[in-house]
Amino acid sequence: MNQDNVAATRSEGTLEIRFDGPEKKTTVSNAMYARVVEALTGADRDPVVRVVVLTGTGSFFTSDNDIGDFRARATGNEPHDGSAFLTVLSSPASR
Repeated sequence: MNQDNVAATRSEGTLEIRFDGPEKKTTVSNAMYARVVEALTGADRDPVVRVVVLTGTGSFFTSDNDIGDFRARATGNEPHDGSAFLTVLSSPASR
């Protein structure tokens, strides 16, 4: 998977999730949160994946949320994928 400045690669039981957006110091958008949730959920279901590594490209892991992206979504009642991200991170693995 390599969408919305998030790349996920599997190798030898490890899933690496890489934030890639150095032009904006890797600010995290709602779409990026959704992609990470998708990758983490998939890793939880994959019996081969034993380790997940979150990393970033260049000298930034992430610098902050993409405020412009969040402001654009704030006009409706859409759920925020950042909440789903925190829920997945705080949930114990299912296996």
